[in-house]
Amino acid sequence: MAETIHNARKGMRDEGDTMTSSTEDSELRQAVIAELEWDPSVDASSIAVAVREGVVTLAGSVRSYAEKLSAGRGMKALSGVRGIADDIEVRLDGSNVRSDADLAQSVLRVRLI
Repeated sequence: MAETIHNARKGMRDEGDTMTSSTEDSELRQAVIAELEWDPSVDASSIAVAVREGVVTLAGSVRSYAEKLSAGRGMKALSGVRGIADDIEVRLDGSNVRSDADLAQSVLRVRLI
């Protein structure tokens, strides 16, 4: 048992070991990219994909929280995905950004109603 753990930590494969190979990770990465490109609600060009031992990491930026959710949602159905690390940031374009003063004014208006 200790030898199996030691070999897994060194990146070596042992019979019965559930770690994925780099080939499997590469194929899974291509499937993830295809899934992102297929989804019309996601701008796949702004998302980077990495896969290690079946864990998919998504990084980059999107324009809305809905787009972030859509990017992660499609990964759950893919065979071979053991986990998802969602490092995608939501960056609003200038038209959706409100200043603190504007937000404070909105709060005051709601409180007066």
